[in-house]
Amino acid sequence: MYTPGGFDIRKNLDRLIHAFSKLPKAIKENYQLVITSKMTESNKKDLEDKIVKTGLTKNDVIITGYIPDASL
Repeated sequence: MYTPGGFDIRKNLDRLIHAFSKLPKAIKENYQLVITSKMTESNKKDLEDKIVKTGLTKNDVIITGYIPDASL
């Protein structure tokens, strides 16, 4: 799970998704990447597009949106 506390270029979510896509298949079959961050619909759509471009699916990378600290 990655909780960057905001969505901006410095958080490097593109590289995180790219790196996750390069993991061995056996690891990706047993683990998901979960991104919990406040973001606009446009930001979410950009991430979803990057997920598809790297060959991952919506089951591989879960984008939850904002989750309060107490719930994390």
